Amino acid sequence: MSIKIYRPLSGRIQVSGMPAPSRSEPSNREWFKDETGKAIRPMWIAGPKGWDGHWEIARQHFLPVARSLAVRFGRVDIVMDFNDHECCDRRCRNAKGDECTCTCMGVHHRGGVYSDWVDVGETTLIRSAGVKRSTSALTRAMAGRSF
Repeated sequence: MSIKIYRPLSGRIQVSGMPAPSRSEPSNREWFKDETGKAIRPMWIAGPKGWDGHWEIARQHFLPVARSLAVRFGRVDIVMDFNDHECCDRRCRNAKGDECTCTCMGVHHRGGVYSDWVDVGETTLIRSAGVKRSTSALTRAMAGRSF
């Protein structure tokens, strides 16, 4: 099973596929704390069989956890939902972080090209409705790069 980190439109980030640590390694809960700082509060959400669940973490830990998972396991699959119902606006175009759920899927962050968006004022762009899902992989080699 591959390691997957999923960012839904709202709510906590889900991390699935992490194997149980060996006896010489810290628990997965302790690993989260070691990698991101003691402020993280990972919650285990058990699946139907108990062991097939996932971890949930706060949204602000998305990038640090994704990078740490890629370094630890060599690769992590990243799944992010984006909402076409939201407008893309100045907040997205001037964004510095990764917390955006616009349909541009982050393309417009830091001043990207606005393709098929329509200006509806000084600051707001719109386009068609629906939810899109973006899937990509983050490898160990990529984890050290700046996003």
